[in-house]
Amino acid sequence: MSILNRRYPALQSSLLAVLIAMLAVLFSSCRTSAVQKLPQTQCRRVVSLSPSVTEILYALDMGQQVAGVTRFCKFPADARTKPSVGGYVDPNLEALVRLKPDLVIIRTEQTGLVHQVRALNVPVLTVEHRNMDGILTSFEQIGQVCHREEQAHAYVSGLQARIQAVKKTLGRVRRKPSVLVSMEGDVHTSSIHWVYVAGPGSIYDWVIVQAGGVNAVPPNRTGFVQISSEGILRMNPDVIIELLPYSSKIDPVVVRRQWDSLPSVAAVRNKRVYLFSQDYMMIPGPRFVGALEQFARVIHPELRWPQLH
Repeated sequence: MSILNRRYPALQSSLLAVLIAMLAVLFSSCRTSAVQKLPQTQCRRVVSLSPSVTEILYALDMGQQVAGVTRFCKFPADARTKPSVGGYVDPNLEALVRLKPDLVIIRTEQTGLVHQVRALNVPVLTVEHRNMDGILTSFEQIGQVCHREEQAHAYVSGLQARIQAVKKTLGRVRRKPSVLVSMEGDVHTSSIHWVYVAGPGSIYDWVIVQAGGVNAVPPNRTGFVQISSEGILRMNPDVIIELLPYSSKIDPVVVRRQWDSLPSVAAVRNKRVYLFSQDYMMIPGPRFVGALEQFARVIHPELRWPQLH
């Protein structure tokens, strides 16, 4: 995380920093972990160690069963009233034990933490949110363990219907624009020097493809990578999507001015630089399908899109 520390001075205390770190490491192209044996529990007191897991629990109408969350679990609003067990990568395990959970749900991507939590001798369910398939599968896993199979099936069906609606609208688009998804660069400069971008293997690569685009990042630059302004010029993307940190005070006007410093890039020249600051864009949970819907609209504005949810 040394690059992230240079980029964001308040790294350790920033929600943005944790989200960026989660995205940069957890959404990289990795092998799926082995199938686990699902724990047996009544799910009366569930502790969530990830914002995306917390959102799934509430989506399954399990808010009353949520006994504890991390300090980064902000949605829905009721999650903020729950006891906090600390951070995403550094939870207070003593505080977790004091909550007397009968289930702890953790992301498989929280590698070192999984072993620590298992050592507490409480039932643990691990879920994977590296891609959309993993998000949908985790609904089914949590639904099965917590006796919410019907709710999980209904919610997954609704998300799949939204994905299919995007595909139907796209139809057989002939031209697929090249798209660059940026995670913001150095905000203290007047021009673009370098940025973090989502390459092949990241969850945003899936979003780009499903939204009718082609990732501008070369195939050999997988996961989340740092690129220079020269690299952007070589890629020359048709569309640039900038994901702004929703918890920060970064001025979008400043960000647009930075991109304007690269007038020869097709996306800049044609005014196709789009800024998004919605929190769900960086949380791989129930609302992440909204990222697909938004991406598709800006990648293919020429199509007639149905009203957003």
